[in-house]
Amino acid sequence: MFLQNGVDLKNTVTGDPQKDKLAEDALDFYSLFARSGQAERVWDETMEVSTSAFAAGRVAFYFAPSWRVFEIKDANSALNFKVAPIPQLPGGKVSWASYWVEGVSQKSPNKKEALDFLKFLTDSSSMQLVYSEASKLRLFGQPYSRVDLAQQLSEDPYVGAYVKDAAWARSFSLASNTFDNGLNDRLIALLADAVNSANRGGSAKDALATYSKGANSVFSQFGLAPPVSPTPR
Repeated sequence: MFLQNGVDLKNTVTGDPQKDKLAEDALDFYSLFARSGQAERVWDETMEVSTSAFAAGRVAFYFAPSWRVFEIKDANSALNFKVAPIPQLPGGKVSWASYWVEGVSQKSPNKKEALDFLKFLTDSSSMQLVYSEASKLRLFGQPYSRVDLAQQLSEDPYVGAYVKDAAWARSFSLASNTFDNGLNDRLIALLADAVNSANRGGSAKDALATYSKGANSVFSQFGLAPPVSPTPR
């Protein structure tokens, strides 16, 4: 919702009232669905996990990463469903993605061989073979990272939506399940605090100001922003 509303995730508070309102509006809208006393409230903590509810046929649709498909089919193999691209606002397309990335350590004594192996793995024929073999054991393999292979999966009922959305996908250090105990986890915790504050009826502006201050400190610690000056006493 932040991205679709034109928010710069690294600068949610800029000092420009018009830009800052984009982030505030997105947070306010998101919190309406759970905020006590709001007519739009359709969720609370007593409701079951969304994946379980969808697998049981009690939820019409929900947002999920590709690997949730396996959980849903394991829970209810008879459920007839497909994955659709993310709904878009008028005026442009943007979606969210996180990635598994292979790499080679600069310090590896076998760096050349490792890079040659990566080149082999990313060859189109290798990718198609790996996908085909994985699909014999589960519903689908790992979606191709090569753009020139996208068309082969674009109409798949489970993978097609992710391939189509990849063309305008963006990412940021708010990726869940990295378990990095660092940049992603700390920013997620700060954003969760902002969401919880809004859910309790707090001001979105104040919640985002607190998030932005904490995020700038985290960015600074990881060398992604200038050092934060200590607060005078």
